[in-house]
Amino acid sequence: MPRRTLLDFYADLSSTPGEFVVYDDGYRSWSYSYADVVGAARVFAGRLRSEGIAKGQAVTIWAENRAEWIIALWGCLLEGVVLVPIDYRASADFLTRVSDIVKARVVLVGDAVDREAIGNHRPIWHVSELRKESGGLVAPKPEAETEARAKAEATSAGDTAEIIFTSGATAEPKGVVITHKNILANIVPIEREVAKYKKYARPFLPIRFLNLLPLSHMFGQAMATFVPPMLPGVVVFTRSFAPEDIISQIRTRRVSVLVSVPKILEVLREYVLRVAPEAAGDPGKIHWVRKWWKYRRIHRLFGFKFWAMVVGAAPLDPELEAFWGRLGFLVVQGYGLTETAPIVTLNHPFHASRGAVGKPMAGVEVRIAEDGEILVRGENVTTGYYNAPEETRAAFKDGWFHTGDIGEIDAKGQLHIRGRKKEMIVTVMPMALKTRVKTNGTATMKTNSPRRIMPTILKASFASFIFCSPFASVPLNLGFYRPQQLYADCRSRVPTKILNVLARKLAVLARDPTPKTCVQVIPPVACLILFGDNYTHFGRYGRLEFKKSV
Repeated sequence: MPRRTLLDFYADLSSTPGEFVVYDDGYRSWSYSYADVVGAARVFAGRLRSEGIAKGQAVTIWAENRAEWIIALWGCLLEGVVLVPIDYRASADFLTRVSDIVKARVVLVGDAVDREAIGNHRPIWHVSELRKESGGLVAPKPEAETEARAKAEATSAGDTAEIIFTSGATAEPKGVVITHKNILANIVPIEREVAKYKKYARPFLPIRFLNLLPLSHMFGQAMATFVPPMLPGVVVFTRSFAPEDIISQIRTRRVSVLVSVPKILEVLREYVLRVAPEAAGDPGKIHWVRKWWKYRRIHRLFGFKFWAMVVGAAPLDPELEAFWGRLGFLVVQGYGLTETAPIVTLNHPFHASRGAVGKPMAGVEVRIAEDGEILVRGENVTTGYYNAPEETRAAFKDGWFHTGDIGEIDAKGQLHIRGRKKEMIVTVMPMALKTRVKTNGTATMKTNSPRRIMPTILKASFASFIFCSPFASVPLNLGFYRPQQLYADCRSRVPTKILNVLARKLAVLARDPTPKTCVQVIPPVACLILFGDNYTHFGRYGRLEFKKSV
């Protein structure tokens, strides 16, 4: 049927038979059918209505992946209430800041968050109240149902469905406005493609997805809320990310597809190599039957119904993709951003191109700028940032959204990601390093020779060794590299915003002086001391970046 708004998609859920969501919290599991989710969403919509939460007002949700999260989303959509998802791993302070920005009427919380940390500034509802066996909610009256249908008819494609905020580590959080039209522009092309192969999937139904991506992120939300009903399929949520628990869920629940970030695939690879060392070798090009037989122990470990991994939210290492492909599993990756709701390109499951992130979705235009930046245009692209006109103008130029990512399109039309625009400016190496600076208003090049850089690199390496040494009984009393001294040395040359990030990094090092934290903290600190704020700043994900010009 035509999809004018997301509520048209919701109308199909009530007629879909079978199981929809399974939630395993490690102690027990709950199962919800499609009818259960539809009914619970209507009940939640009735509660929003009874509390006087009107169309266009906001509700924040701070909860782990679970069926009630999806119920809350549909309940808000039914009433026209804007849902504002917050990653359950985010801090209570971040939740409070976002709730204040959107003037949230209610905060929905889960079991995996600190409810007490957010205070009592606004009403707090626990998502367990939406559970089907709970008597805490009362079914809406018939006249309320009539009112709800009228509101659904009044909903337009341009209405705001969600506002998703960035982390805001060193600045005010920035909210991406997502409309019904943005989401439909992504899911309708996928639905059409799924329809072509649906008849071939019938012997294998139901297709079960183990979704480990947070629902607060658009890709995880799409793979849990909108894709399974197309088959129809079942989405499984679990609280544990331990490799043995993930594999156990896949095997015992007969999961076909794992949805996760690439890091999960790395963890699973390490686990597989421990229990099945034969996976380390490369057999070369052999027939798929021989390949399956060679790695039959691994397929038995995952269960014989498991065949694919869908990854998103971070770049996928080509070697990691090759490893799982060598074992006989399909790895599907795509490219997108929150601003594109979220998919820009996606590898076709049956025509995947290794090392690429696929071709643009139907209705999405992708262009490579002269400097290599990926530009996107289409109905899936956000209308802008919430109450942030300057940021919106900076992100959109001539109708194209500037992603900040560098890429190229090959002869087959496949997109390849090469990195972030800021990160492509300069590479930090213990060799001649160049940075653009201005002298008396004229752009010049300044070269730092290995002789100048090597002392700092050696100091950082030596400090890493000392920090990790079992003989260092008091790691914080290390002469020139103790965290407090580093912080003090940088105060005179680093602005407050960067200083706050640096302080957090050094606090991590003070608490946990291990090889991992030393590698993450000491080299950036060394570069800060050597180059100062004139050339460096902390960019995306807290990584140290070099400025293009100052």
